[in-house]
Amino acid sequence: MKAIVFISKLTLNDVPKGNPTLLLRIVDKYLKKNLYHFVNFNKFEYLLINQEIIKIPVNVLKNMDRNIKLIKVLNDLLEINIDRIEGYQLATNKSDDVDLKNLFSDMTASGFQLCHELENEVQKLDGSPSHSTSKSGKTFTAWAEVRAAILTRDRTAILNSCEIGEDVTLDVYEKTLNQRELLNASLVEKVQQQRMEILRAHTKIKNMIG
Repeated sequence: MKAIVFISKLTLNDVPKGNPTLLLRIVDKYLKKNLYHFVNFNKFEYLLINQEIIKIPVNVLKNMDRNIKLIKVLNDLLEINIDRIEGYQLATNKSDDVDLKNLFSDMTASGFQLCHELENEVQKLDGSPSHSTSKSGKTFTAWAEVRAAILTRDRTAILNSCEIGEDVTLDVYEKTLNQRELLNASLVEKVQQQRMEILRAHTKIKNMIG
């Protein structure tokens, strides 16, 4: 019950600045048990949990909810770039052509840089950066096909599948940039820069296909 006591004492001035997800994590522990009830009154949310009342400013809840959604969006981009890194690392190791090895090695290094940037943004929001691939969906499927093509050692098939993989990745970045209600100006700039880096990779691949 320490968490409940802590939350119940919070006022607008008590909420930790720059760390809005801290409170939500504590509340979420109880919300997942379905032992709560929301009542909105005088700009506060009152939660009835385990017969105790918790008072939380409404705008704080909104900010916390926004941060949780934003962390999910950034982690989705992070997982997509992990997909890319795995594909390009395999391509670097399996390619016989020197020009392809150099290309895919550069793509791998770029992917690690993009991941590092995204991890920093997630940590700024007090979130936990993802360290896994996307696991499912169009992006996962596209980069799984890249890995399958690489094993054939067919130069044309490898390049074509990489182009498709980058097409799908660019589409995800476009959709992310359309979520302007979540992204602040700094993040919009960061995501746009990353999209341009992936677009450059896409162009290099396309030029090598001829």
